[in-house]
Amino acid sequence: MIPSSASGAANARSGSEKRRARSKSPPLVSSSPAQRPQKQGSAGRSVREGLFLCVECSLTLLQAIDSYLEKNQSLSPSTIRGYECIKKNRFPGKINAKIQDLSNWQQEIDEASETLSPKTVYNSWGLVCTVMRDNHIAPPEVRLPQRIKKDLPWLTYQQILVFVDAVSGSRFEAGALLALHSLRRSEIFGLSWENIDLKKKRIKIQGARVMDKNGDFVYKKTNKNVSSQRTIQIMIPALYDLLSQRKSAGLPILDCTENSLRGGINLICKKNDLPECGVHGLRRSFASLGFHLGLSELEVQEIGGWSDHNTVHKIYLKLAKEDRLNAENKMERFYKNRGDDTALDAEHTLEKKPCASA
Repeated sequence: MIPSSASGAANARSGSEKRRARSKSPPLVSSSPAQRPQKQGSAGRSVREGLFLCVECSLTLLQAIDSYLEKNQSLSPSTIRGYECIKKNRFPGKINAKIQDLSNWQQEIDEASETLSPKTVYNSWGLVCTVMRDNHIAPPEVRLPQRIKKDLPWLTYQQILVFVDAVSGSRFEAGALLALHSLRRSEIFGLSWENIDLKKKRIKIQGARVMDKNGDFVYKKTNKNVSSQRTIQIMIPALYDLLSQRKSAGLPILDCTENSLRGGINLICKKNDLPECGVHGLRRSFASLGFHLGLSELEVQEIGGWSDHNTVHKIYLKLAKEDRLNAENKMERFYKNRGDDTALDAEHTLEKKPCASA
């Protein structure tokens, strides 16, 4: 039996040896905040968090973007293409610097703003912030260029009819009339005959054709958002007739490419003194027609597949202001012409001109 004094000394030596062994062990650094060991005391917290930060942020900005894209391969091919463009062409003074180096970002933003549009700078900086947060870094505060909101062109309800006549018989007709049904370019070129029910005069919009990082157009099963997947009625008789003819003849739905459709639409608009609105402008023209016909914003939003009501609301708001101005002008003309309806009507008679096709 060991005396109590000897037993106490042995236990003391054993505890001392254990403490020395622990002091020689390397510190634990976890790969994620959830896995980090419980920290005790302010000193231990600052040391461990500092080590965690260094491990997570040892990447350059270029490497961090690559890592982010690798982890998010479900992104749309067009989104990946945009991010690849940012990676290759934006912020040359910081792209190969360590991502935790937050110095000189304002200088990079200012230099980019000299040659790039504010929207491009915003989008590029947005990716940098996303990647920083992905690596547990708070982005620095920077001053971004002021964005000037431009009113994108579209056709009024009177101009729509002029355009429909003008595009008739051209190789851009099917694509243009589909855009007037609210379809985006990616949705137009994502259509197949399986999506079109001519008996019921319905079009099922599901899937899209977008450009990938290599500049090639590829098909994806999903649309821009959940609201984009919808079924709409064929509302323009000329489109129904054209689709029926092309299907009967064994032809594809479209007779043009993604790159040529916008230019073809703008050329027809230019020849007929209409706003050069492109494919997306025709989609917005669908909303302007909805306003004229008295459809609610919600109805136009659902038919058109807009997930954000703000787009439709802005169009309706602008058209409402124009209607108010027209009403005020009509009253002014009433007093100017002393109530002469004949003079008032003559002042607003539109001359019909023959339409010029592409």
